[in-house]
Parts: sequence; structure tokens; C-alpha cells
Amino acid sequence: MTIQEWIDVNERLPEDDGLYLVTIERIDGVSRLDMLPFAKDLHNVDEIDFPEHKCGWYDFDSEWGYYEFTRVIAWMSLPNPYKSQESEG
Repeated sequence: MTIQEWIDVNERLPEDDGLYLVTIERIDGVSRLDMLPFAKDLHNVDEIDFPEHKCGWYDFDSEWGYYEFTRVIAWMSLPNPYKSQESEG
């Protein structure tokens, strides 16, 4: 089993677009886990909501559209999905 380590966003950001496991610092100072997409170019996600070409974490709200998520403090790649021994077989 490979043990993954958290990567501080101040150290580096993901090299690839995709969904990542993130630690988010809430306003009350308590951290929580979540999964968020990351894009090297938010303009490619949505030209209207992200008129500038910059990288970042984002989410989608059905009422307001896409928005940048700025409270991510650390991230890691998602683990591989569970596979039962029967399905490997």
C-alpha cells in the first residue's frame, strides 16, 4: 500500500487538471476534508465566470454558477477506487 502525503498549496499545486482530495480551512478556523476540481486554466472551465487565465480550485453552484475556491490549504491525489478480489480475477 502506498501512503500519500498532504502537499501544502504554498509548496506546489497539482500539475494536472482533475479532482483532488483537499483540506479546507473554514472561517471558524476548523479544517475539513473535501474533494474539489483543480484547473491549470480556469478560463477553460468557464470563460464568463473566470475571465482571466489563472489556475485554481473551483466548484459549481446551481444557482450562481462556477466560483473559485480559495480556502484550500493542502491537497493530495485521490486514491484508486476499491476493487474486490473477485473483480480482479
